[in-house]
Amino acid sequence: MHMTTIEDNSTPVVVINALHQGGLGITRTLGRLGVPVYSVAPDGFAPSLSSRYCHKRLIWNIENVSADESVKYLLGVAQSIGRRPLLIASADDSAALFVAHNAEQLRQGFTFPQQDAALVDMLYDKKQMYYLARKLHVATAETAFPQSRGDVLDFLKTAVFPIMLKGIDGTRLKKRTGVKMLVESSWRRTIQWKTHETRI
Repeated sequence: MHMTTIEDNSTPVVVINALHQGGLGITRTLGRLGVPVYSVAPDGFAPSLSSRYCHKRLIWNIENVSADESVKYLLGVAQSIGRRPLLIASADDSAALFVAHNAEQLRQGFTFPQQDAALVDMLYDKKQMYYLARKLHVATAETAFPQSRGDVLDFLKTAVFPIMLKGIDGTRLKKRTGVKMLVESSWRRTIQWKTHETRI
């Protein structure tokens, strides 16, 4: 298997919310290139922390403390590394939002792309993202945003199954129901599922 080489792999990388396949993929890919990867995860069970390519395991949950505390912690990590690292928000909504809304402070210790916080918010919100895609003529699945049981029943009259159910705010929905998305094959299961969250 041919592995691409890079001329300078000494710049360290800090990955926050290095969860699931996304965090592991980033850690493995960069680690195989010789890049020192510091993985930050909410607990010790994140797969990336067990990878042999993880240079250092760091346990920190940005969702359980204030943004100021997390900024202070991460700047401390950057300082301890000794060389200005790149900061990567893994494939996780809360990490992307955190970096976007605290970019000015985090730039004191890290290098990362400049992103408009308002745009990040829009892409996080499934309803705003849908209408943005339509406005820009980006192909996207037909989507409905029912606000009541009656809206759901009206939608089901013309719905083609299977359908995917997602929350406008996926993180909030998961905290309330334990699930972030579901694929439903019949209208009966769709009605049964709509208990805590009226916005699909």
